[in-house]
Amino acid sequence: MTEKNINRRQGPYVPDLVKDLAQCDVNYYRLLKVFPEIDELEKKQFGLKTVDDERVVVEIEVLERCPFTTILELNVQIYPEHKIVKWPKLRLRVYRDTKSAEVISFDKYKRFNQPYDFCNERLFQPDEKSQVNRYLGELLEHFMVRGYSLNALELS
Repeated sequence: MTEKNINRRQGPYVPDLVKDLAQCDVNYYRLLKVFPEIDELEKKQFGLKTVDDERVVVEIEVLERCPFTTILELNVQIYPEHKIVKWPKLRLRVYRDTKSAEVISFDKYKRFNQPYDFCNERLFQPDEKSQVNRYLGELLEHFMVRGYSLNALELS
């Protein structure tokens, strides 16, 4: 490689807003499959099947309801608690009128800019906001496939 090829940049990151909005829209429908009682209940808990003997409990709690939006907190707990593996706590804003759901907080990070500079103090990727919303989609898909009712276990 020549030095000219090494120093060449591909240009600035440009967000794909159509793809990002589509991800948030699909997340809304995934969330409704996982938490269909979102308008009636304040909290929902369910378990996740794992390959180990762990007990994994997912809790989705309604923090705020407004006419057009709902704020949720999604928390995953593992019993017995891992010292290394910790699931992030997500805060979501659900837009009821536009049928969309986005991550507004990921653990201690409360705001996401789009895009980030390549070198930033938090070491975020340029498309961090897009990645966090894709993560939510993958997590909800995982819940739909591997989730189970905790009440069913209590009755057995």
